[in-house]
Amino acid sequence: MIEYVILGLIQGILEWLPVSSEGSLVLIIVNALKINFSTAISLSIYAHLGTALAVTVKYNRVFKETILLRDQETFKLLTMSTLGTCITAVPILLYGLKNIEFNETVNVLIGLLLMLTGAILLIGKKAHYTLKRENPSIVNYFVLGLLQGFAVMPGLSRSAITVSYLLYSGLTPKKALKYSFLVSVPVVLGACVLEAVTGEIYPVSILICLTVFSFITGLLTMNALLKVAEKVNFGMFCIFFGLLALLLNIA
Repeated sequence: MIEYVILGLIQGILEWLPVSSEGSLVLIIVNALKINFSTAISLSIYAHLGTALAVTVKYNRVFKETILLRDQETFKLLTMSTLGTCITAVPILLYGLKNIEFNETVNVLIGLLLMLTGAILLIGKKAHYTLKRENPSIVNYFVLGLLQGFAVMPGLSRSAITVSYLLYSGLTPKKALKYSFLVSVPVVLGACVLEAVTGEIYPVSILICLTVFSFITGLLTMNALLKVAEKVNFGMFCIFFGLLALLLNIA
């Protein structure tokens, strides 16, 4: 059971850094715990539930106003982005990732996607916010969701994709980061429901460990790690980590 506690702790830390917490967890689960890829994806999804709950605590007032339909802009953001994410994420999850069986393929896949994440981060840092919008359009929100859906692939950082797109859509870094967090919550909740219906059945103790420890760790480390993420060049870090995954496959 200790391994699931550790996985929860890792998720609670890496979620706030643009390094693909899912990719990191899957690499650990497949290579260190010797668990098959499909199960690794499932466990990673459930681990994200804890950090999604941490986001709802941080932005509890925003979610409350949205549920009560008092915050129309956030309602449009969450509705359109979630719709877009479902269109891309569900087919990838059910008909793509579930068909990958070999650990060698996993290491190569995650390594290449981590390198792609690094490239996205390096490009995203060059955004000039020339549009300077207060809020993007509904079409922007929908495209944001479509792009977010591809991050179901382990190694492709959701935050790197969404924040970079929002920056190029004209938002300030602070607001882009806030929106990136908000759109993750309904998607994670939906992914957990989908996994519960179509995936494997796990002991409740495992799900509790993953959720509780990722929630507590995420809540405690969120603010500090977001400051770290602003100062560290994670683009080069992801490229290096991706190369390391490829070398792991060769070894």
